[in-house]
Amino acid sequence: MFKKSYLSLVISSLLGMSLTAYADTSHPTANVKEPVECTDNQNYDQTDCQRAIERIQLIMNDEKLPDNKRPLYAVLGQDLLVEKATGFRIGLHKIINGERKKPSVAVEIGIPGKSQIFAISGVCDIGNSLEVVKNTPDFMLFNEECEATNRSGGRDNSFYYYNFDKRYKRLDVLLQNMDRQPKEPTQTYSKGLYKFLWNNYNNGSAKFSIYNDYIITGPREQDLKCIRYSDEDAGCTINYIAPLIPGKYKVVD
Repeated sequence: MFKKSYLSLVISSLLGMSLTAYADTSHPTANVKEPVECTDNQNYDQTDCQRAIERIQLIMNDEKLPDNKRPLYAVLGQDLLVEKATGFRIGLHKIINGERKKPSVAVEIGIPGKSQIFAISGVCDIGNSLEVVKNTPDFMLFNEECEATNRSGGRDNSFYYYNFDKRYKRLDVLLQNMDRQPKEPTQTYSKGLYKFLWNNYNNGSAKFSIYNDYIITGPREQDLKCIRYSDEDAGCTINYIAPLIPGKYKVVD
């Protein structure tokens, strides 16, 4: 979850200095808590702890960079600063939703204190991560990657592409892609019309274009209308994701 103030991490035996030396209080930021690798001595050792601390240092240093220079990639349990001026963030977290005992993955989006959280996928045994593809004043286009072990012991990668409409604070999944492509899709927004496009999409046997033109008029599921789409058989395949109700879930990572 997004935090409101820093906690000091002082592990002198590993670093010889406090991580708060890296904090830049001139812009909104998230709290840093002592990583589990440094508190769970049964499952992690000193090397794991040091690596976790180094990751935190890297994130804190990255937040000093301009928006167009900052890496916008996060793993499970990590929050990203997307807009330095507004404090707009995105984070990927493991949650327990309602009475379900099996964890799932949720994404938290927005300004700390005014953010929303959405359940988007299951927890993958190798890992879950996200990357912001494009951020504008109107929307944020991002993907989530699931890395999982298949039945033959190999690795499968699935990518889900999402649009977050900032006006209505609305999340929709635009596309699922089973293989990493050489280029990411693009999306534009003008006069109320979204245009999602993936040129030269390669399915292994042919290349073709995937596109969806659509409009959003509100935060409800029925407030999205597809104007034009590439798959005439399937039709409009954009799927609405409702925000979770506060108090109905628990963040565990």
